[in-house]
Amino acid sequence: MLPLLKQITDYSSNADTKFLLKNYVNTLERLILSENFEGFSERTKLFYKYQKQIDDVRKAFDHDRQLLLRSLEAEIKRQSWWKDNVWDLERTGGSVSIWKNSGYNDKDGIYILIEASTEEPMYSMFIFGEPAQFSMKVGQILEKNIDKKFSGKISNGFSKSFATGVSRFIKKEVHLSLAEKNQPQELIKNCNELISAFEKSIDSSIAELGKNDH
Repeated sequence: MLPLLKQITDYSSNADTKFLLKNYVNTLERLILSENFEGFSERTKLFYKYQKQIDDVRKAFDHDRQLLLRSLEAEIKRQSWWKDNVWDLERTGGSVSIWKNSGYNDKDGIYILIEASTEEPMYSMFIFGEPAQFSMKVGQILEKNIDKKFSGKISNGFSKSFATGVSRFIKKEVHLSLAEKNQPQELIKNCNELISAFEKSIDSSIAELGKNDH
């Protein structure tokens, strides 16, 4: 069961589901498949031997990620669609969030999330809905509007997921070349594609939800 559960956890796009599955896997490993201690493994010995170098590598990654996100923030604000009185942005340790001031509300509505992976050289780009109650209502409308616009199929590597309980409606993975310096531009290109493809659908869905609620 464990390999199957781990695979499901890796592919799950729902944060709550992933959290529960990870805890279940940890419980299985800890209580059912526990092993007796027979000495430190070779990997543990390597970790202690090279702990300083490993810490230095982590710090270098965090530093480079911060620089990239800072550059990305500056590039976003230079785009033709960006207007200070329309859009807002927040940069955190591993992500950049973008949302509209009108009809969205700082992390309470629909926003775009560009999130750095700590496991592989990749960024994930999402159209994200929060909180859960809002997400469930607007997700149905957004799915309908996107299907109407794209006849059920979207392009440019974007995928959609509107299952019950899912709050990350649209996703695209942007793989980063570690040898290139144009990563902010590559992320901007994909962000612009996302805005161009889905902004109107998001706006109309927010407006339709507002009418339904009233």
